Amino acid sequence: MKITLQNKKDSLKALEKYSVYKYAKSMLDKVSFSKKSSTVVVEFITPRDLGFTECPTFSQFIDKIKFHPKYELCQPQDGIALRIAYKDQPKGECIRIAIETIPDSDGNPDVFIVAHDDG
Repeated sequence: MKITLQNKKDSLKALEKYSVYKYAKSMLDKVSFSKKSSTVVVEFITPRDLGFTECPTFSQFIDKIKFHPKYELCQPQDGIALRIAYKDQPKGECIRIAIETIPDSDGNPDVFIVAHDDG
């Protein structure tokens, strides 16, 4: 899926129409954004796509991506752009963004999740 990355001000404005949990809001304060708009391609992959036969920890999954010849980690702003762009996300789907962890409001390492729940 191709997504367009915007500057922080425009991204946060567009994000206002979605439910954003307090932990994600606190993480947004720590995210750097590129000053220029650009387009990136985001691929939805599973542990199986990376050769796992059993469910890995998130750290194992991220480490595998870091050294994979085809894939690379997302930037934090990619998750925000995906939320904005993925308007027809199926209900019940939950996508964890493959990024380096960001401290949430409690100081715990966390990542952005793009989910379509009841809200």
